Amino acid sequence: MRSKCGCWSLMLMIFLGMACAATADVDLMRRRQYVSQHPELSQKVKQAILRGEIFLGMTREQVEASWGKPHSINRSIGIWGTHEQWVYGYKKYYGAGVSGFVPTHYLYFENGILTSWQEVGK
Repeated sequence: MRSKCGCWSLMLMIFLGMACAATADVDLMRRRQYVSQHPELSQKVKQAILRGEIFLGMTREQVEASWGKPHSINRSIGIWGTHEQWVYGYKKYYGAGVSGFVPTHYLYFENGILTSWQEVGK
């Protein structure tokens, strides 16, 4: 019985590893496609997108090209313009008898431009 459990565990680990690699390949293909379809981008923006990085001043579209779609978007609209909070990534949380999932990053946009971000729990 023990060897069967070990075998299944190994197979699951291999499958999950392959799934993660496949996701990374899809993300890289998506980023490459975006960059090739937007020759007007500066070299700095192109390199950041291809590496899956972000920097202040990027547009919403550029951030999405680099990191993919956020898990959720919170939007405030007023006479000052539009403020958005993009929520990315979730990790398991355990503490004080409570468990759940918490975001890993919050990105903040002012009128479509990335103005700041927050890394949670680092």
